[in-house]
Amino acid sequence: MALSISTVIAQIRDLVATVTSMERVYSPSETDENAVPAAFNELPCALVLPGPTVGEYILQTGGQRHTYEVKVQVFEAGGDIGSRVNNVLPFVDRIISKFEANVTLGNRANSCVFRRHSGIVGLEYGGVTYSGYEITLEVSEYAPATPAVGS
Repeated sequence: MALSISTVIAQIRDLVATVTSMERVYSPSETDENAVPAAFNELPCALVLPGPTVGEYILQTGGQRHTYEVKVQVFEAGGDIGSRVNNVLPFVDRIISKFEANVTLGNRANSCVFRRHSGIVGLEYGGVTYSGYEITLEVSEYAPATPAVGS
């Protein structure tokens, strides 16, 4: 297995898209209607983004390990604030359940686990403030490697 953030992001996007009541899930791994949009037209929706490296990238004889965060931002708008936050309230539990049942992302990573969420917050996108969450997953990938001096 080769390291591939693009493959991992695409698989996480696909899993989040199956969450009950999620209208659309966008990510930079996509080039179709699920590509990162200029504006959100279907809500509630989510945006799956690669985050920073956690700890350090490890390269040693025989292998490499990259551990990094993936952010899943859940957005809702419209109506009054009470109905918006009520609509997004169950998404954290639904997303946690998806990743309890898909820890290796179908063998695309060594692990993908829920780490934390922001609580209900205002998330800005395209000049609009939405109600929602930022959910942080931690992914660890391992692949064979042969370190070399190079030229």
